[in-house]
Amino acid sequence: APALQDQPATCQPPATATLRRTALSCGDRLALPDLDGAAQVTLTREGRRLLGECIRVLRVEVLPQLRAALDDPERDGRIDAEFDRAVKELRRLTWAIDHAASAEELVGEPGVVELGTVVTVGVEPGVLEQFLIVHPIEAPLDDLRISVRSPLAQALLGHQVGEEVEVAAPSGPYRCRIVAVEGPPVGPDAAPPALDTTQ
Repeated sequence: APALQDQPATCQPPATATLRRTALSCGDRLALPDLDGAAQVTLTREGRRLLGECIRVLRVEVLPQLRAALDDPERDGRIDAEFDRAVKELRRLTWAIDHAASAEELVGEPGVVELGTVVTVGVEPGVLEQFLIVHPIEAPLDDLRISVRSPLAQALLGHQVGEEVEVAAPSGPYRCRIVAVEGPPVGPDAAPPALDTTQ
């Protein structure tokens, strides 16, 4: 799977058009070897909801449109490939949701970075950013989430508030300090904890 770029934190649920694109692109970043239950998937509640919306978009909008296009005898050959991809994506997303554990139910050590935690890091003096570390299937859903397999998440995992880590980013290594560690966002808007940029 292609490496995910570290991104600044905002938590805005994707619009329907974005969900449609995500529904067709999530498969490029999945960490599921096969649909055989071999890999444990852990999702946040909001991630599960958004992936469920991706499934709905695939079933209600994407696949019906592609099926209609398949009836055109002069259709572009790419339609067949897009239909097959959408069917596989629907199957994989459905499998992931059906077999996923809940990140909110994981019992972790307070203040330690783990899968499902929101981490505030200081990249340079006066500059703080937040990230929610998630399973790769959930990472494309918004700019707050980063894959547990990304260089930043790999550097942060297992460390605690106050520690400084070095990130082996593709553009070159850099260091950041862990300022705060919180559980997954909860509530109607699934917003992360307030970011205090004065530290």
